[in-house]
Amino acid sequence: MSLLIRSRFEFLRKFDAEELINIYDASLRRAYDDYLEHKITAEFREVYKQAYRGSRRATRGGIEALAFLREHGYRIAIVTNGQLEDQTEKAKAIGVSHLVDQIITSEEAGCCKPDKRMFDMAMEALGASPENTHMVGDNAEADIKGGLDAGLQAILYSPGSEDEERELFGTTVPVLDSMYDLTNLLTGGFPEFEPRIYY
Repeated sequence: MSLLIRSRFEFLRKFDAEELINIYDASLRRAYDDYLEHKITAEFREVYKQAYRGSRRATRGGIEALAFLREHGYRIAIVTNGQLEDQTEKAKAIGVSHLVDQIITSEEAGCCKPDKRMFDMAMEALGASPENTHMVGDNAEADIKGGLDAGLQAILYSPGSEDEERELFGTTVPVLDSMYDLTNLLTGGFPEFEPRIYY
């Protein structure tokens, strides 16, 4: 994706892909934080919410990976900096609500990732222990640091990455460029399903 963007916008060619991804992620987090903290106007919040809702879809391979893991006895929680109503609606809209045991939101936790209390809440809800729990996330600071601080085994989801692992916060963390790889990493097997695109 970053190669496509850099080929279309000449002024972005001076940045490497990792730098562009980091800038994009930081901007997205800032906008989302402003949205959650009501720092933007009500009119913009409504426009943002409608645009966001209209563009939601499951991560490629995500539904298949979750279904495969559920079939193999994994309990699954979504841990998110958001509001419960919005996140529950999102899980239904993208087709994963039936594959998830619990949704833990910053709204109900009273804190945001990377605060370890979010992850502790998820483990308590699932009846899980840190040594047997994985945190899969696409945000190094919120997801990976938070998961590591809670004693979890962290896995970075970084689409398009060629890294198999990355050193983050003093720990070597596996890197997935596809959710299809998650099943192989966790179970040692590869599910037999055809990739699908969800809109």
